[in-house]
Amino acid sequence: MDLVLKAEVALDEALVLIDPLFAPHVPAPYLLLAEFVSGFFVARCLGWLIVKHLLGFDPRKYSAASAASSVVCFLHGIPVTACAGWLLLDAGDKIWELDAGIEGFSEHWQKLATKTLTFSSAYMVYDFVFMIVNGCVYGTKEEPYLASFLLHHFGCAWFMYMVDDFGAGHLLLMLMIFMGEVTNPMQNVLNISKHGVANGIGWWGTVERIVEPPFAIFFAVVRLAMAPLTIAYICYVFVYKPVVGQGGGGVPLWAGCLWSVIIVAFVHGSLPFAKEKLMSLSKGREKKE
Repeated sequence: MDLVLKAEVALDEALVLIDPLFAPHVPAPYLLLAEFVSGFFVARCLGWLIVKHLLGFDPRKYSAASAASSVVCFLHGIPVTACAGWLLLDAGDKIWELDAGIEGFSEHWQKLATKTLTFSSAYMVYDFVFMIVNGCVYGTKEEPYLASFLLHHFGCAWFMYMVDDFGAGHLLLMLMIFMGEVTNPMQNVLNISKHGVANGIGWWGTVERIVEPPFAIFFAVVRLAMAPLTIAYICYVFVYKPVVGQGGGGVPLWAGCLWSVIIVAFVHGSLPFAKEKLMSLSKGREKKE
């Protein structure tokens, strides 16, 4: 976990350098968000160059845009997974108090949690914009789940805004970020490999065959086994306890109910994909036999 702390120091040093570029034009409460959003836009340009010149994708096809999105997704998923995991471990005995106010944690914990929340919010803003751009440029038929992805990002951004506004629920957010992003690196490798095959780059087929089986199992464990138990505990903390008068956190009952519904919807929406991957894995084994 020392790597997380070292990365945080490096980020702070970088922000000191770029603050003068944004501070005169952006209100102070939104300064960090604006810097992160801008960073993701720059990363998207770099991702496009990587996909086009290093990976050899055809830039006229939607697959190139989707692969570029996956490149940027690495830059979001890996850091937030590491930070969320560190924050959950560092919470100690408070890890079960998902509705706890942020003021109950150490100053460093608060700062890192706020940065993680802002970084993830910035990614949602960036990705929301580029999903719309891709839909306009390549047509909405290229991405059949576009509406679902847009709703997902809107729900995530709204959820994170409420956590920041209430000053409570940060542990829940870190848990959701960790469970939601921990499978993303493998998923993005798989996404790039599928598009690589579609672009006629043969060696990506080997990558796909290597990555898909462990990803299918890992994704199913998180979404089909761990998620239901997590949801049950979330409903206990944010719905049952306040109803019976045991809620002591800073999250109102209506917000806890809303968050529970949003999280159930997110997990429910991923179940078909998890089942599809398991069925694909099963069919692959049957063919070998």
